[in-house]
Amino acid sequence: MPPRKNSMAGVEVVHKPKRRTFKAEEFDPEQIRNEINPFATKLPSVAKQDAPPVLDNDTGAEVPAPPKDLETVDDFSGEVGRLWGAAGRAFIETGRALNLAKEKLAHGDFMVLTSQRLPFSHNIADRLMAIARAVDEGVYPADALPPNYTVAYQLVSLYEHERPVALKEGLVTPAVTRRAIEEFKKRMRLQDDEEDARVRDRKRLASLIGQRARIEAEIAELRERLGEGAA
Repeated sequence: MPPRKNSMAGVEVVHKPKRRTFKAEEFDPEQIRNEINPFATKLPSVAKQDAPPVLDNDTGAEVPAPPKDLETVDDFSGEVGRLWGAAGRAFIETGRALNLAKEKLAHGDFMVLTSQRLPFSHNIADRLMAIARAVDEGVYPADALPPNYTVAYQLVSLYEHERPVALKEGLVTPAVTRRAIEEFKKRMRLQDDEEDARVRDRKRLASLIGQRARIEAEIAELRERLGEGAA
């Protein structure tokens, strides 16, 4: 309702509408509840939602969230160290489970498992199994492997004659990088190629010497037969 205006002796008087006051008994709680409920169900919840789990990019496993009571350097270093170690144990244990599955399941069932029922590819499964075998067969101790399965696999895939050299050069350590192992492989396999070339040359030389000896013997026999004697 708009305010009314009156003029008295040249002075404009404005009459403001009176504000109505309500008494508590005028409100029906049940009626208010019935009016509000349909709208309340459509409003977004203000309750704090749990954050979605963080998944490991390689294996798809859920990464546990760090405790909220971490405060000091010791707290954080201890927790990070625990998770770092747990990551290494996780992919080794995963590989062991897959190796056990390969032993117990029929070949077709195992292929279904690794190609359709896992949160990672068949190729990754093969690598995890290879890492677990290397640990269980004593090729490398579990605590010496890097905490990332892709780097650990680079160590596992070294040739047998390369492994002692890698140990001697200090590559078998949790801190080793993939690049360092790849450079080591390149250097070792270049040496292998050079060694293979030397072996091939030695075999060829021995073959030629043998041919020359046979040829010289045949020449001497023909000259003797012809009575020509030694040249």
